[in-house]
Amino acid sequence: MDDPIFGETPRKGVIYLDQMVATYNDTVDILPPTVTISRSDNVIKATVKDSLDGVLPRNAISAKVNGLTVASAYSTDTGVVTITLPKAGTSQEPTRVTVTAHDASGNIARASVDIEPYNVTNKFNDIEGCWAADYINFLYNRNIAEPYADGAYHPYDIITRAEFAVMLARAIGLDGRTYADVQLPYADLDEIPASAIPALKALYAENIMRGATGEDGQLYLMPNSGLTRAHASAMIGRSQKLGYGSADLPFPDANTIPAYAVPHIRTMVFRGILQGYADGTFRSGSNISRGQMAKILYLLA
Repeated sequence: MDDPIFGETPRKGVIYLDQMVATYNDTVDILPPTVTISRSDNVIKATVKDSLDGVLPRNAISAKVNGLTVASAYSTDTGVVTITLPKAGTSQEPTRVTVTAHDASGNIARASVDIEPYNVTNKFNDIEGCWAADYINFLYNRNIAEPYADGAYHPYDIITRAEFAVMLARAIGLDGRTYADVQLPYADLDEIPASAIPALKALYAENIMRGATGEDGQLYLMPNSGLTRAHASAMIGRSQKLGYGSADLPFPDANTIPAYAVPHIRTMVFRGILQGYADGTFRSGSNISRGQMAKILYLLA
């Protein structure tokens, strides 16, 4: 079409889709299923319901313990999921049991129950009395984090971008060997610890961790720098499946959260993964600590 101002000059544009809604049998369904969960001794039961689809099929239900899939029984008559854990012994590591349900329109819901640890030894020598000790022990038990050479975890230290990448990739089950041929485009590649390369290749290939463009136009990772709560939230959010609900942000400083992070934070607030500080603020520009990272990864399980 001949434009009265630009004539036939070729032009480019970008269309941003704010929302896409799936339909099933010509019915718009934006409501997730409901999942309620409870525990009685070593038996976990969850009831799954969906207002449109009714009782969901077996392949729409999954059960995990500490982020790893486990066997479960499911009744397609009642929508009840049953997970039987081993009988309690003389000790119990921190345990999180989660049941997730997907409806036919792609909406996702989940519910979790936490089993408090008892009579266990901390896996790091500097977390006794730390608020995040249980979450940190969970990371060790899942092979997500291991002690430094001095046997410590350093929960109050700022997590580096390289450390963040390793923990996140392990937590979501990305196998670095699958991404061995990926070429990282970072100009500061020689600053990246060798131990973090497989995780970074995986996260880059999956469009989860990208880097920042410097004044010279090159892409930098800055592997030994910290990252803000907004940056961490966006990357963790990109690692999750689409279909979860979204919550209004309750933080008094919500207007300071960068736009790129807002949808991810809204989803993780809805899921109960992200909370504010004691004063209610989110502080999106503050660096995330290693202890905070441990709690987030536990709550994702």
